[in-house]
Amino acid sequence: MLMNKPFTVIKIIQETSNVRTLQFKLNEPLEFKPGQFIMIGKDLNIKGETKKIKRAFSISSQPSDKDYVEITVKKEDKGLFTPVIFEQKENDSLEVSGPFGQFIYKDNLLNDYENIFLIAGGTGIAPLRSMYNHILTNKIKLNISLLYSTKTPEQIIYRKELETLKEAHENFKPTVTITKPEESKEPWDKKKGRISKDLINENLNNLEKTVFFICGPPEMVESTVTFLKELNATNEQIKVEKW
Repeated sequence: MLMNKPFTVIKIIQETSNVRTLQFKLNEPLEFKPGQFIMIGKDLNIKGETKKIKRAFSISSQPSDKDYVEITVKKEDKGLFTPVIFEQKENDSLEVSGPFGQFIYKDNLLNDYENIFLIAGGTGIAPLRSMYNHILTNKIKLNISLLYSTKTPEQIIYRKELETLKEAHENFKPTVTITKPEESKEPWDKKKGRISKDLINENLNNLEKTVFFICGPPEMVESTVTFLKELNATNEQIKVEKW
């Protein structure tokens, strides 16, 4: 467990117009499990007074990336903290504490399941990215379905990575559904609409042997849990994280 350790930004990846992935150099080991988060801290001037502000960010890299750790940040224009984090430059330093959280993928899931079904809304894909990359990198024998909802094609985070991994791995099947295609300049002839029970069922193979990880806005997470229970998934099979 690290507490308030300074980590240096070594790389910035522009995922979409308002989402960036920040890569930090690990000055000392950070042992975490896929799905966990870290606290990022920075001194901010608020009404003439310096205050240390901290916020939680899911780790979007995988544990085997020993030289660095990544978080994926969406700039919320009315937010206090994310606009500051979004504008960080290479060689800037931020305080890191963690890891924290119980929204965790564990390899012993193999004892009970053959399939892992990842369901994300918006930046909720960040901790799920840590999970699917860990499984694929370590050649863990789980079939991965990813159902990812976002407003427009331009807002698909990790878009190239998802396409590359789909081509490279038979056990990785990502499905992206677009909720507001009319707001996009890019034509979209694939899945449209919000995550639904029918859409989950289309991508589901052997319910009893499937574990579900859901991450995104509270309303999306709650409705997805309802759909899964209507499909007869048990509480043990459903793991959730709300933003």
